[in-house]
Amino acid sequence: MDILKSFYELSLPKYSYINRKALLEANSNKILIVSPPKCGKTSLLLEISKRFKKDRILYLPLKDLRIQNQNLQELDEFIAINEIKALFLDDFDDSFVIPQCENIFISTLIPLDFDGFETIFLEALDFEEYLIFEKKFTNLESSLNNFIKNGNLPSITSISQIDKNQTKQEILRLITSDKSELFILSHLLRNVGNKFTLFQHYNLIKKEIKISKDRYYAYANELALKRIIHFLEKLNQPNSAKKIYAFDFSLKSAITFERNIIKTFENMLFLEISKSDFEIYYLDFIDFIIPENSIGIISAPFANSSFVDLKIEKILESDTIVEIKKIIFVTISFEMESVVKSGVEIEVLPFFRFALSS
Repeated sequence: MDILKSFYELSLPKYSYINRKALLEANSNKILIVSPPKCGKTSLLLEISKRFKKDRILYLPLKDLRIQNQNLQELDEFIAINEIKALFLDDFDDSFVIPQCENIFISTLIPLDFDGFETIFLEALDFEEYLIFEKKFTNLESSLNNFIKNGNLPSITSISQIDKNQTKQEILRLITSDKSELFILSHLLRNVGNKFTLFQHYNLIKKEIKISKDRYYAYANELALKRIIHFLEKLNQPNSAKKIYAFDFSLKSAITFERNIIKTFENMLFLEISKSDFEIYYLDFIDFIIPENSIGIISAPFANSSFVDLKIEKILESDTIVEIKKIIFVTISFEMESVVKSGVEIEVLPFFRFALSS
């Protein structure tokens, strides 16, 4: 038990924590925090640990090379002997049985089904959270420009421009185990906002690297399970091509100097919408559709009144398979007064207004 004792006696890392919305949900005594890398799992665990007396906490960073599986087999006994009230397992990979403890808090990359545990999905920052993290706030417009440029990782506001790119490349190394996986992920990032079936994407990939279909599908599904890549379905057509989005809308900058502000903005908007509990899909003329409340959302960073009029005309003329009561155009800065056309409310507003009102 010497290893467990050593971690028990270590002081927890000191840090300045900025409240995340997910902390408000963390009210259970057994919580599973599921999150992509670098989204703040460890910080959230450490903040929860402040609820308990220091000598009744055992925090184990499971990726620490000093922790071996045989040490973890002694957890039940160690918890009982030291009267541990709160166990924190950081980066749990489901490789051992969770011991008995009154309070257990676990962080992991993948969703796990444990009886009695509340699951919290911790994503990267939404725009409202980013404003709290940003240390040089001047106005909403400049903050939005910084958000688009730098991305939505919690650490991104406090590191230099060079380190920002290194952090993103570190993430790529964390979530890929070899050159084939890195190639697949990089190809997906280059195609953010585009539509593919996995079969179509595999056929593109295999022209450039040697990889089996089984291995490709396994890794693509793993990326989706870990919420690193999101595959957005077409409404009522689950077998159709899916739109590709990344958990960090700026992650593409880690692999290329190429920029596509239109696709980046669309990815950013998708993440903002997906924080809701509503099911989201896409249609041919509508970037995002929320059937539950009959709202369509258009990503239009550089829209003007002519663009809006033409787009509305196409949508109203199309044979949509769902009733639409409201269409929202989200732009970088352009806005218009709301109007009603053919019984459909049309709203045009900047991203910062959309994000802070949703």
